[in-house]
Amino acid sequence: MVFRVLTIIMLGQLSVLAQKVSTDSLKLLLEHEKSNAKIIDIKLDLIKAHKDHQDSAFVYIQEILNDREASNYQLGIAYSRLGYYYAIKDSFPLSIKNRKIGGCQ
Repeated sequence: MVFRVLTIIMLGQLSVLAQKVSTDSLKLLLEHEKSNAKIIDIKLDLIKAHKDHQDSAFVYIQEILNDREASNYQLGIAYSRLGYYYAIKDSFPLSIKNRKIGGCQ
């Protein structure tokens, strides 16, 4: 029983560490990337990586929505994630509005 509990705790800590490494790697890629389309894709990956830290994800969402070169597909994903952000913040009318803009029904 003790072994199971320790295993679960260790796996949880590994998950947090893996997420940190993932976001650090993505930020490093972001710093060196020149292609705007790839920069936006990296920011979308960072939004996913920050699913438990929505305030951090919100910054990347806003950057994508303000980028004039973002494709409709990329904007749709960003609006959908913005809807998710507002749902977590208990702002359901804004959540529904942005998810509809993003193509979610």
